[in-house]
Amino acid sequence: MLPLPLANVLVNNLLARERYGVVPWLVAIAAAYYFALNHVAQIQPQRFENIIWTLGGFGLLLLLVCLVYTWQDFRRLKAGATLQSVNA
Repeated sequence: MLPLPLANVLVNNLLARERYGVVPWLVAIAAAYYFALNHVAQIQPQRFENIIWTLGGFGLLLLLVCLVYTWQDFRRLKAGATLQSVNA
């Protein structure tokens, strides 16, 4: 369950920095999560563990997407700082 709150922090960070490129991925993950939950509920409606595993898997996927976009943002900021120090 830990990836979900960590992803939430990274999503808030990305949106606060106006890095909206992550939004289509967030919508796609949310849609896939919806369809996966419907599929899991139809296959074995009495298995609560499957719903928890689905939540954990999509939380991890969300965290990975947010980490990629945060890492790209970090590299962009680091490259800009290096460029400014060279120009100074």
